[in-house]
Amino acid sequence: MERILVPLDGSDLSELALPYASFYGKLLKADVSLLHVITEGDQHDFVIERERISRINTPAGPIATDAKQALEQHSAAYLAEQAEPLRTQGLHVQTEVSFGVPAATIITAAEHGANTWIIMATHGRGSLGRWLVGSVAHKVLRKTTLPLLAVRGPAPEPFALRRIMVPLDGSAQARDALVPALDLAHRAGAALVLLTVLPPRLALDPSIMPPVNERTLGELRERLLHEVDDLALESQGVPITTVASEGLVGDTVSREAERQDIDLIVMTTHASGGRHLSALGNLIVMTTHASGGRHLSALGNVTDNVLHSTRVPILIIANSLMESAVSGSRSEASHLSG
Repeated sequence: MERILVPLDGSDLSELALPYASFYGKLLKADVSLLHVITEGDQHDFVIERERISRINTPAGPIATDAKQALEQHSAAYLAEQAEPLRTQGLHVQTEVSFGVPAATIITAAEHGANTWIIMATHGRGSLGRWLVGSVAHKVLRKTTLPLLAVRGPAPEPFALRRIMVPLDGSAQARDALVPALDLAHRAGAALVLLTVLPPRLALDPSIMPPVNERTLGELRERLLHEVDDLALESQGVPITTVASEGLVGDTVSREAERQDIDLIVMTTHASGGRHLSALGNLIVMTTHASGGRHLSALGNVTDNVLHSTRVPILIIANSLMESAVSGSRSEASHLSG
């Protein structure tokens, strides 16, 4: 059974994730879990914030006698209020209030269940707490190996998943994004757009970077189609379009997502450091890079750039190399601790 975890901090901006949870919950036939994390700062601020908190939603029952109990009551009431519309849409929804550090608590909660997606807005300051949704989302992205759907704006009306973009660079790691993208395309009846980005030729030696012509573009488009050769069964029936565009990677992906009327970008994380160039020598990676799942390198900043420049939701998938690296580091840590 699939599960979708939606961390909420009490802000309108964090609640932008809820329509996406509803849509993908139905599409994936997934349960939905709503989570609010109460921090130490929340408890320290309780005396000052009590009047404001009391206006959120005063729960029925006995009045809390201390900050922790009161915050837990109000947080539970808030989550119940957010869960009700989802339940009326036929979704199975659970709610959870936890105490701790938001990013770490979110990851722990997500890892309790198999096949979990995390859906988070990348902006927001909570009216129930002090944590910033955007900042926490980036911390979660850097540390989790679970799929994370980052949303930056209100869900479109009507909500639909018609065109899914996958940026590819010729690497096996980038191709990891094709499997979930094709699965979503099949479920939603969507088309797939495969994108490769050529670096800008400004100030480059023509002997190193020959001019781009129609023949080169044709070869690139043909190569993109070969990316799905090993997935012929999964890709059967999914309309596929290929796009080769020139420019800075982050800006180009954002621009093409808008130009191609994309509803979702699917990309992977890379476990290796540095750039991964294809055999053609002119495809640039459009993925996050990580070392042990902890830090983003310069190419990770490209992802950050896309997250801040596009309004299109981005589904970020940890690839098999990342998962192996993280599993290996956990096994080693377990061995050392034993």
